[in-house]
Amino acid sequence: MVYELRTTDHHDASRTDTLARLSVLTVPSASPAHLSLIPHFLPAKAALSHALVMILLDWTKPWAFIEQLQLWLAWVDKWAKGDDSRDMDILRDESRERCTFHFH
Repeated sequence: MVYELRTTDHHDASRTDTLARLSVLTVPSASPAHLSLIPHFLPAKAALSHALVMILLDWTKPWAFIEQLQLWLAWVDKWAKGDDSRDMDILRDESRERCTFHFH
């Protein structure tokens, strides 16, 4: 399996206006070789406030769940920190506030 980037447009009922665009990046594994390439597809500064990370684990290897989940969560944490610039701090804080407001 290789990286796969799919983009889908969601239109209104008359199919004239695009209401939303959804891009899905599928990564084959949490190996360091694969994880190191993700920022080329998904730069944190551009994507952080509009991204959802979904981690799907391989059910053919349930004994590897904990290790795989730890690898992915460590990567998400590092990706979300970005380059540790002040701009990234502000972006993370704004995103956190929007999520908190939305869920309340």
